[in-house]
Amino acid sequence: MNKNWISVKERLPEVEKEVLICAVSKRSDGKEYKTITTALYEDGTVSEVNSCWVWMDIDGEWDEENDCRIIPKGWWEYRHFNPDEVYNNVIDEKVVAWMPLPEPYKEDGGIMDRVTKRIKRVDKDDLIVYTKGKYEDTIPAEMTKDDIRTALKRLAEYEDLEEQGMFVKIPYALGKVDILYFLDESFCDIYKLNASKIELKVTPSSKATYTIDCEEFCFEDFGKTVFLTKSEAEAKLKELTERMEG
Repeated sequence: MNKNWISVKERLPEVEKEVLICAVSKRSDGKEYKTITTALYEDGTVSEVNSCWVWMDIDGEWDEENDCRIIPKGWWEYRHFNPDEVYNNVIDEKVVAWMPLPEPYKEDGGIMDRVTKRIKRVDKDDLIVYTKGKYEDTIPAEMTKDDIRTALKRLAEYEDLEEQGMFVKIPYALGKVDILYFLDESFCDIYKLNASKIELKVTPSSKATYTIDCEEFCFEDFGKTVFLTKSEAEAKLKELTERMEG
């Protein structure tokens, strides 16, 4: 009956990792009700600035070092679809169990019908193999004329889209990345961006710009001023600071 559910008495989830929870409460009619929702657990040691989530107006202990609040210990529900100014609500019902979230739904199995596969190699270029023939072979070994036509047809489709301004790169995986880290070189500081929404604009010259949490970027900015992890942003900030001091 409790398949996949983990009792909070047994163990708690990884801090800040969103999971599925079961909360229990008693209503005015005396009956016990159970609520299932997504939530995340905080252990009372993470500050707003070090959290991978966006927080506003929380009533926590003040962190003098980071000039922000410590997120109070407990279970929190992240409000994914509420207005931008609403972020997290504390869960004031008793959480009795949790389980990891399932993998997101993927249309048609979510597997791209690739004709090639890229194999990473240390200190060498990636090895490209052809996956539609009888064997997975290094190109062009063992490729028939039909194999080559298939690969070229797929390449032509992508080139057509790019030439027509219909091929656009997205700088990160939507739905899998919640927070980005923006390095403001003017103030030598790092700011968190809510990455759950992205607005795409394409100029007449086919150059794409992305608006994320009211900040505008180009694809080339990723890895320079916008980062997927805080450690990458901090390393870039250290490099910038050393260059300015030198």
